[in-house]
Amino acid sequence: MNESSSKLTNKNKKQGESSTSNATKNDTPNGKNHWNNSPSKKKGKGKNNNKRKEEERRRRVEEERQKSETETGETMKTPKRYGEPPVHQKYKIDKVAERKADEVREWSKEDIQEFSRNTGLNIQDSINLRSHMFLNEYDLPWYDNKGLYYYKSKLTPDSEVVYAFHKALEGNLTLEQKKWFSQLAAHELEEQKLMNMGKDYRNPKAWNGKDGFNPYPPGAHEMAPAQLSLVNSQVIQKGSINFSV
Repeated sequence: MNESSSKLTNKNKKQGESSTSNATKNDTPNGKNHWNNSPSKKKGKGKNNNKRKEEERRRRVEEERQKSETETGETMKTPKRYGEPPVHQKYKIDKVAERKADEVREWSKEDIQEFSRNTGLNIQDSINLRSHMFLNEYDLPWYDNKGLYYYKSKLTPDSEVVYAFHKALEGNLTLEQKKWFSQLAAHELEEQKLMNMGKDYRNPKAWNGKDGFNPYPPGAHEMAPAQLSLVNSQVIQKGSINFSV
């Protein structure tokens, strides 16, 4: 092969390599002339895509909050001081709701199964939901003149929630009512998970300085998914709560 032929052959090889390189580059997802302009990629944009993005955003926010709370807790490892539960004024409906809550605590296995069928929750979620809201004891934060302390207590469900649990044994619920119970379970079971991981029910740093806690910085209660209003979700009608019978 003479020198001229050799140069021509090398030139053709380089052109071939360049063409192969460009083809490979354009066949990648980020190639300038390929997938970026593909109409099929744009089809993913819509309500479902926005919903996924919002869920991902909320997940990242919660992870950052949990990370922040964990780091704060690790720098404040002081022994817990325990005391007596705070004394709150109780109205007639509160006292009756407590009695009705005790009835939920006494539910039989058959009652749990009926509750599961009527609400659409599975058996295990139904058991865990009742345990968290009515049976389990937790270290709950409060303040006195000496500062932060903890007291052991069961959670105190609102009278409306107690009413809803009783109503769930009366028969099959509507779709809206089942939706409310589904969101209640999502909130309470995530709250339980966070508390089992060591999060306080209410963040001690959110103390309002008098008689309760602000929503921020968040505790397990605030970090769990939000709940639907009982009245708005038609689980109950406004003014219909009556435990006297």
